[in-house]
Amino acid sequence: MKIIINGTEFECIGHSKISSIGNPESKQEKYFLENDQSLLVIPDENLAYIGANHGRLKEFDNFPNEVTFNEKKMTLANHDYQIELEKVFGLTEGECEFWDYECDDDNMFISVAVMTNGQRSDVVLTKVNFDDIQTKG
Repeated sequence: MKIIINGTEFECIGHSKISSIGNPESKQEKYFLENDQSLLVIPDENLAYIGANHGRLKEFDNFPNEVTFNEKKMTLANHDYQIELEKVFGLTEGECEFWDYECDDDNMFISVAVMTNGQRSDVVLTKVNFDDIQTKG
């Protein structure tokens, strides 16, 4: 399956339906794309974000309440535990503990995750309009 975002085509290598322990009524879908990219879709809020996995961003070590990243003040907005409701296909991340950081820029946030194997998966996400997302195949 291919996902086209803002005219750029990505191979989708995995898809899962997720939620969190702290907000189980919020259902999300995560698509894992080639080149360590991912697409997060929050259907109930008509929101979507594309992001790149940076592994470990040292600025977020020790999970501070506030941090400066790329000259933006980031504030801890959410600390929770992701649960995988359904593995649709392919590569997924399963369960993880995560910290979401927001800034004044409403179009981006950073999700800092610790996977069950202890590895970090820090993703810088940028908002995408639903109209700019298509699937193929």
